[in-house]
Parts: sequence; C-alpha cells; structure tokens
Amino acid sequence: MSAKQFYHDIDLVKVGQLVDARFKNVDNDGRSTLAGTLGAGNVGLVIYDTDDSEMYIWDGSAFKKVSSDVSGDVVFKGVINPTNSSTAAVDAVAGYQYVADTAGTLTRTGVTFSPSAVVEVGDVVLFTSTTTATVLQRNVEDATTTRKGIVELASTAETDAGTDTDRAVTPASLTNVLSNISTNASDISTIEGNIGTIGNLTTTATDLVAAIEELQGEIDTNTGDIGTLETNQGTIGNLTTTATNLVGAIEELQGEIDTNTTNIGTIGNLTTTATNLVAAIEELQGEIDTNTGDIGTIETNIGTIGNLTTTATNLVGAIEELQGEIDTNTGDISTLETNQGTIGNLTTTATNLVGAIEELQGEIDTNTGDISTLETNQGTIGNLTTTATNLVGAIEELQGEIDTNTGDIANLDSDVTSLSSRVTTLEGNTSVKTYFANNLTLNAGSATTINHNLSLGDKDRFTIRVADSTSSEVSVDVDAVNTNSITLTSLVELTGVKVTIIGY
Repeated sequence: MSAKQFYHDIDLVKVGQLVDARFKNVDNDGRSTLAGTLGAGNVGLVIYDTDDSEMYIWDGSAFKKVSSDVSGDVVFKGVINPTNSSTAAVDAVAGYQYVADTAGTLTRTGVTFSPSAVVEVGDVVLFTSTTTATVLQRNVEDATTTRKGIVELASTAETDAGTDTDRAVTPASLTNVLSNISTNASDISTIEGNIGTIGNLTTTATDLVAAIEELQGEIDTNTGDIGTLETNQGTIGNLTTTATNLVGAIEELQGEIDTNTTNIGTIGNLTTTATNLVAAIEELQGEIDTNTGDIGTIETNIGTIGNLTTTATNLVGAIEELQGEIDTNTGDISTLETNQGTIGNLTTTATNLVGAIEELQGEIDTNTGDISTLETNQGTIGNLTTTATNLVGAIEELQGEIDTNTGDIANLDSDVTSLSSRVTTLEGNTSVKTYFANNLTLNAGSATTINHNLSLGDKDRFTIRVADSTSSEVSVDVDAVNTNSITLTSLVELTGVKVTIIGY
C-alpha cells in the first residue's frame, strides 16, 4: 500500500493523540546513510536505532542520543582488538571501557592511546574522552620466552654458570664473559686462519690430527703402486683425445668405436659376391652403371614420384590408397545415381544433367525481370507482422481476425453513440466544471496561485486532487482566494506537480 505524503504541518488542535505510532526504525548503517541526506532544516528529526536500542535526535549536523551517561561513570562495553578498534563496534565515549581479546596495535582516527596503543590479551582500554584512551596493562605473570611479564635479574655468578632459565641477563652480569671472550679472540682468530675450516675436510676423520694420519697411511700404502702405474700407462701429456685423463680418453675412444660399428653394419650380411665393404660397393656401382638406361626409361614411363598427391609417397602405396578410396565411395556413387534420378526422364531439350541445368538457368535469367516486378508489387515478405510468413497465409490470418472482430466493431459503434448521448445529457443537466494543470512547481514555504477561472458559485465549491510527478497523491495547504483562483503551499519544493479541480 502506498504511503500518503504530507508536506505541511498537521495540527491535532491540542487534544488529538497519535495511537500505536512509532518512530522510524534504522540500524547503524541506515542512521549513517540518513545523516548524509539531512541538514540544518531537519533539526528535531527523531529516529530509533535498532542496533544500539537508542533514540537519536538530529541537531542540524549530527544525530545525538536522547539518553546520556552521567559524567564519571565507567561502563563496560565489550571487547576491543586491532581489527575492530577503528569500527563502529567500538564507541569512543568518555567512560566506556573495553578489554583486549587479541594482542596487537590499536588504531582509530582522531584517538590517542596512552601510554601505548600496543595491547596484550587482558589489557583494559578506558576512553577518557572522544579523542583519548588509557591502556591499563594486565600482563603481571612471570615472563617466559613466549610471554611478556615480570622477571628477576641474574647475578654475575648466575650468568657465568649459564644454567639459570628464570632470570634475565644484564650488561653488568656479562662482564666476566665478555672479558674472557676478548682475551681469547686474538688466539682463536690466528688458529682458524692457519688451519682452515674443519667442515671442509673430505677424510673420514673429522679433526686435523686424525685426518693427517689417515692421508699419511694412504700415501705409504700406495707409493709402490703409483710408481708402477706411471710406468705402465705412459705419459698423460701424449694423449691425442679431447679427454686429458685415462678414463676419459678410454670412454671417448669406446664411443667412437660403438658409433662406427652401427654405421658399418655386419659384414657377414652382405648379399654381394664380394665379402668386404669396398669390393661390395664397387660391385653394386657396376650394376648401377649397367642399368642406368633402364632406370631412366622406367622413370619416364611412371612419372615423377614427387608429384603424387596421395599420402603415400611410392607407387604401390599410392595405388593401394586410391583403391581404398574407390572401395569406400562405391556406396556413395550408387546413392548419388539414385538421388539425381534417371537421365532419360529429363523434360529439357538437353539430355545430360549439366546441359539441363544450363537450359533451366537460361529460362530463369529470361524471367528475372518478371520476378523482380512481382516482388516490388507484393512488398517484402520479411516485413510481415503476421504469424504467417507468406502472402496467402498472412491474408487468411488477417481475414480471420476481421471475421472474429466484426461483432465487436458493431457493438463498439453502438456504445460510442450511447456514451456520446449520455455526455450531452449530463452537460445539459449539470453545471459541473473541471480544471487540470500539469508540471507545476511549488516552492518551499511559498504560496503558489492557481487561476482555474471556473467562475464557481462560491469560492469553496470545489474538490481538488494534488499529485507529484509519479502521480502519487500528496497533501499541501489549499486556500480559496476567490471563485476563479486558489493558492497551494508546500513545506518542501515539489516539481512536476499535477492539479485536478472539480467545482460547480
């Protein structure tokens, strides 16, 4: 149901009352959105916030709560954390108290947290004004490696012992340790420079002395073998391979042997009279020279292999490929003959398909002008708005509609005649007068004069309807000036107003 809109004051004459009425209900977001549409002219507007369960009054620039806290009260309002501290979930109001449920740093535009915005779980945050808040630390447990808290400082003796896990070390208690490190630092640096890095040893032994003994043992054991090996293997520098050590050179030569064995093939498989590669090649060359003429003749007779358009690239393969296509398409050829009909049944002068088609095409070309004239006279088939898509069907469809509506047309003519008669009678028997104005503008708080010029019997003998641009009825102040004019007054500006007046 549409709501009637009032653009003027409503006076209940000091005795009326609003029964079962309620103020406009909005949530936090709705209150914020509404505030963006209000100004100084809306002072006193009252709403009810369903999120806060509080009444608010617009003071011209912001909504203010109807209720207020007594100065000095502390009210617990819930939890605060780095995620919600800057949102509407936390109100920056003096006396509002929150407890941190997540550790981190609080942030809120325009608010200063002191002594620090960093909080731990359990810390209390108390707003002392809309711009300041005090953070009360609550973490009074003993400190650990993962938790802030209270600690005891370690003495020098406890620091030197290095076993205490409950006390904190200070610079003073580290004095002895730092002194010892400084005294020995030079000696340690010199030793490390001379011996190198222990972690780089490749021996089984993991300390210097044992590693040296291990290597010495290997040298003593292999001294004789090394001398004999050097004599037997020859001089490394004389190698002609790319590789510069024995194993690499052997592998390189083995690879060349393996490659060449594959390329040569097996001598025993030769089918020539000759039994070695050179003689076999010469024997085959002789046969090629003898048969060159025959090969040339064959190539001339069979054509060029490279010109084949088949997938196969040799004669036998190409012939088999084409034979397969012929076998595959035999059924299609038979079907084609069936579909094209019997040549002997042609009624054209031509006796083959191509000739018959050309003959019929000639007749079509001759009659093109007649077809074009017909299309021009009948109009474009595609422009038909009927369900039928051809001329005969469209004509029959329209004829059916005419036949169906003939009775309605006759009745309509009769009704129009009767209505005209009644209107004439009504005009003769009554003095009712009407006025209509469209697209008027009513300025806020200013009376607008409407000159209807109906010459009413009395200035108040009229009924009026005022509607906005959407044709919804609106209520404004209406005052009769005289028998030919009235004034309309609205508290807000209205445009596109429609006014209908019936008087006598």
